[in-house]
Amino acid sequence: MKKLSYCLLAIFYAVSPVHLAAQSASEEMSIRAFTRAYMAAYNRQDIAALVPMHTADVSVILRGSDTIRGGEALAKRYEDSFTRHDGTLLMRHIGLNWSDEQQAWVAVGTYEGYGATYVYDIPYHGVTAYANTMVEEDGRWKIARSVVTSLVRTLVYQEVADFSEWNSVLRGFLHQTNVLTHEIGTLQNAPGTAYALLQWPSLQSAQDFFASTGWQNTLQLVSKSEIKPPVVLFLDK
Repeated sequence: MKKLSYCLLAIFYAVSPVHLAAQSASEEMSIRAFTRAYMAAYNRQDIAALVPMHTADVSVILRGSDTIRGGEALAKRYEDSFTRHDGTLLMRHIGLNWSDEQQAWVAVGTYEGYGATYVYDIPYHGVTAYANTMVEEDGRWKIARSVVTSLVRTLVYQEVADFSEWNSVLRGFLHQTNVLTHEIGTLQNAPGTAYALLQWPSLQSAQDFFASTGWQNTLQLVSKSEIKPPVVLFLDK
């Protein structure tokens, strides 16, 4: 089982993001305070508080096909979202990542909506992922760009000799990735098989992770042991 642990730890170091920007403790605290304030304002549907939390030229990209630009258009979008359906909208902040490409901090999380439409009372329930790029403007953190995408789910399962060790190491390195949520456990009818149900912010991020050198090297190492290599499935719904 130690061999499996070494393999999983290899993934951890291979996929852990490197934060190139120096970040003081006070700056990190202010960023986290901002993300909490944004989540609280969204969940109480406070449009007056939400709009100033964005830059004047904010760009919001919805599932790659619809783009909202500027505070006025954003306010209209919030108003439509909060009044169009007879239901509940919830935002959940999950974590912060440093983006080398954007040279900025990005807050990630999920939006969830459930209830019924005003027209015909059609039930609905949907979950999307968001990535909010934040910049400091006049001493305050604001969202300059927001990308909303459909969630992608993957299932990883593997026969293991020691689930607790597998679980511990897996949670450790998943914390360093951009995975949104994870559920880890064992199968009821096969206690020796561990699984991880993972939700990703995009198909590309999931594909990039499982195509990474660290993951591939681990597959090769595990396949040489008595433990079968993990199986990875991409789920449609």
